[in-house]
Amino acid sequence: MAASHACNSCKPHSRVFSPTLLAIALSSEPQTLTHICDTMGKFYDHIPESLHGFLLRQHLFFVATAPLQGGSVNVSPKANEGAFQIVDSHRVRYADLTGSGNETISHLLQPDNGRITLAFINIEEGAPNIVRVYGKGTVFERAIDAEFDSKWQAEHGGKPVPIGLRAIIDVAVHTCATSCGYSMPIFHFQRKRSVLDEYMDKLDRPGGIEALHKQKKVTYPPVDAEGVVVEKGHGQDGQQVRKMASALELYWAVCNTLSVDGLPGMRSVAPLTNVEEKQRLLALAKEHDALQPPQDDLGPIISHAEAVSKDNLKQSTAAQATAVVQPVNVLHLSAAFAAGCILTFALLNVQMPTVVI
Repeated sequence: MAASHACNSCKPHSRVFSPTLLAIALSSEPQTLTHICDTMGKFYDHIPESLHGFLLRQHLFFVATAPLQGGSVNVSPKANEGAFQIVDSHRVRYADLTGSGNETISHLLQPDNGRITLAFINIEEGAPNIVRVYGKGTVFERAIDAEFDSKWQAEHGGKPVPIGLRAIIDVAVHTCATSCGYSMPIFHFQRKRSVLDEYMDKLDRPGGIEALHKQKKVTYPPVDAEGVVVEKGHGQDGQQVRKMASALELYWAVCNTLSVDGLPGMRSVAPLTNVEEKQRLLALAKEHDALQPPQDDLGPIISHAEAVSKDNLKQSTAAQATAVVQPVNVLHLSAAFAAGCILTFALLNVQMPTVVI
């Protein structure tokens, strides 16, 4: 299927390019403007097969989400180590690994939300390119599906679920857009980071729950060394004893029940949400929403090196301007003059011969 938005007429949805390019286009052949628009970017209502390989090759991609109203817009980097899948031209999925926050999950779980954008950038050698995939996402939590691990192993030849995996994000794609990426720097991929695997592996050992409890200085939810925690609001007596299945589940309960704006996070540990912390975050979000953007124009951007150079120059100039010249002491000057006169007179007396008449 062809691009859903033709760019050759530079409609409002088209890419905005520089005055230099516009001048070149207007002073050249009529087809030049069309060529520039087509080069700078295209929109599709699907993911073209020609882009599949590019998306799968990237070691890194970014995910952006936001609450429906107010709140913080979130952008998260994701490692693409075989954890990104193109189901078809209208659907993609990726494995969401455990982290200290869960903004993406919170935003996607918000009723009537689900908006998500994935961005892929070529920062290695080769043709520059940026691809954005727009759609609506669904969260499939690992802890909610009792057969998640067994289904994963069956699909991957018995291999265990990747360490730290907490959910699969499934995206229905409605738009795919390309743009130039001409200004993107070039890097070289070195290796995959192993810190998360090592960290989660330590917690997965016997005593991991107790170790995490001490490391995070957990005060909520209250949990003992065996992972037993009391949930409030369940059962006839208003309480229900729950045993954490692993240190990973306790980590989710500590770090992944709320977004930075106080929105609900992972559903599997939702009963363990700290209500006081939720109220604090909701109040803080209101303060952030009331923040006004800058109104004064500071002029051109100044690089860090230029700013440091200017600061050093100002400090040097100020030091010179404020340097205090010590006043001349009149008494010392008089004493020095007198001493000089005496010394001169003595030398003259020594050198002058005595005349006898």
